[in-house]
Amino acid sequence: MPKSRRYRNPGSTRTRVLEAAAACFSEKGFAGTSMRDISRASGVLQSLIHHHFGTKQELWQEVLRSFGRRYRSRQDAFMSGENLDRSDFLKGAETLFRFQLENPELLRLSLWAALEPIPTDGEADDGMIDAISARLQAMQAGGTIRPDIDPGLLGALVAGMTEYWVRRKPDLSRALRLDPDDATTDRRYFDTMVKVLTSGCLLPPSPDKTSP
Repeated sequence: MPKSRRYRNPGSTRTRVLEAAAACFSEKGFAGTSMRDISRASGVLQSLIHHHFGTKQELWQEVLRSFGRRYRSRQDAFMSGENLDRSDFLKGAETLFRFQLENPELLRLSLWAALEPIPTDGEADDGMIDAISARLQAMQAGGTIRPDIDPGLLGALVAGMTEYWVRRKPDLSRALRLDPDDATTDRRYFDTMVKVLTSGCLLPPSPDKTSP
């Protein structure tokens, strides 16, 4: 019986394996997932998975990098543009927000990584954190970002505010009497986040009040 055509296309094979691995890892974690599980889920022979990706650790790392490549492609304007301004910052923040919402598996992978030690070789983010920090630093030098703010920590803050919403949206929506399935709920959170980032949340002190 001739082999299925799907095994003859290395690109298609890699894509199927990465998608299956992301699903398996996000559901059962690194330790709870075997290469056999990924082989069954992808329909690709286990020996072929080893040929393309090497060890399970290397496959885990490549799954994370695949998310990073997809995110980087979405952030192309922010990552490659010149003379970035306030509107570019806000577009970049919204791109991150939407990407996190559209890729819940990425959040589950990060939670598993925090719960269990996962040996990897090199940086799984493929330099993305350094690249974003460099862009924010350039914006700071151009006068868009306050000089007393650490650009790297600002990027971490935006990512943290976004990740917290994606992770806790069902609970927070219930507690705040919001509809988690209503797109305007996400919009309201993002708009509030932007207001805090760009304008702060505290009014200036009244002239007749002294600071504590």
